[in-house]
Amino acid sequence: MEPIKHCPFCGKTSIKTMKKRSKQPGKYSVYARCKICYSRGPYALLEEGEYTPEQEKEVAITMWNTRA
Repeated sequence: MEPIKHCPFCGKTSIKTMKKRSKQPGKYSVYARCKICYSRGPYALLEEGEYTPEQEKEVAITMWNTRA
């Protein structure tokens, strides 16, 4: 797993990955969020049963690290 980058707003590395149910049946979103200032990274929309929890975390971290 790649190391997570710091928050671009507060500079901390206290980042949490989150999972949110989608309004689309059989889908959900994963994303990373800063625990200090609550900024969020981009969402990744995934299919139910497609990823393990470890893979979900890696997708969220990758999205966080590639933000603009």
